[in-house]
Amino acid sequence: MKKQIFALAASMLVVSVNASEKIDSTEIKAINEAKFCYYADREYSEGSRMLQAGRTMQCIREDDGAKLVWQALEQDQL
Repeated sequence: MKKQIFALAASMLVVSVNASEKIDSTEIKAINEAKFCYYADREYSEGSRMLQAGRTMQCIREDDGAKLVWQALEQDQL
């Protein structure tokens, strides 16, 4: 009986230690729009292409050169 109680207590200790090591999901990641486009919390570099809602999008630099944005590509640009 003592072994069972000890095993139960030890397993609860391991669970509580693991729970305290989890990363806080509310941490805010720094966003650098001059370097990356973002989609679904992922970073994409300039020139990246992806399909979003049935349209091919490309990560391009805005005309003023300040930041990267997603732009829809026309059929002749593919």
